[in-house]
Amino acid sequence: MMEKLSQIGVQHIDKVLPEALDQFKQVIVVTHVPPFIEAAWHEGNLSEADYLPHFSNPSLGEVIKKHALSYPKKKITVLCGHTHSGGVLQILPNLTIYAGTAEYRDPNIHGVITVA
Repeated sequence: MMEKLSQIGVQHIDKVLPEALDQFKQVIVVTHVPPFIEAAWHEGNLSEADYLPHFSNPSLGEVIKKHALSYPKKKITVLCGHTHSGGVLQILPNLTIYAGTAEYRDPNIHGVITVA
């Protein structure tokens, strides 16, 4: 079931991201699971290899990166969660991942997005 949901998300982003990049200088992609294993942190470290399939979606990351490379003058910001240690990951000059810290039953605000 999780693999099917992952593929649906990958197919959707593969379709809509280039359409958005054709129209806008900056695009924000929001996903629950980090699209790169390098952003799947737990207690300040990369999640253990046995857990990475449950805490990241590398197929989604590949699609986002492909489009970032195709649109080098456009900025892509990815907001994600599902981690227990937040952080920022710069994949490419125009592709940044912000992973929010999560604690069970303790939601919090990690930042504010201003749209001009």
